[in-house]
Amino acid sequence: MRVFDRDLIFDDKLGFATTDADGRFEIRFSRSSFQDVGESRPDLYLRVFDRSGTREIHQTADAIRWNASPSEQYRLRIPAGALDPSRAE
Repeated sequence: MRVFDRDLIFDDKLGFATTDADGRFEIRFSRSSFQDVGESRPDLYLRVFDRSGTREIHQTADAIRWNASPSEQYRLRIPAGALDPSRAE
C-alpha cells in the first residue's frame, strides 16, 4: 500500500505500509513531505500492490481525497480476481 499527494506536475510519494491480517494499515507522514507553495493539506490517493510489491492491484486516483484531514480512513473493496489473478472474473 502506498499513499501519494496529487500535484500538478509530479505527485509526491508520502509513505507506504503493509496491511495486517485484517487488511488494516497506517501510514504516517510529515507536512514537509507534501507541502508545496500554497498547499497546506494533501490531496491523497492510494495505490495497492500485491504481496511482492510489484503488481498494482487497485488504486484510488479516481477518488482523490482533496484537502485531506490529518487523519483519513479508507474502506477499500478489492475484487478477488485482483488479489488472485487465477480467480479473475
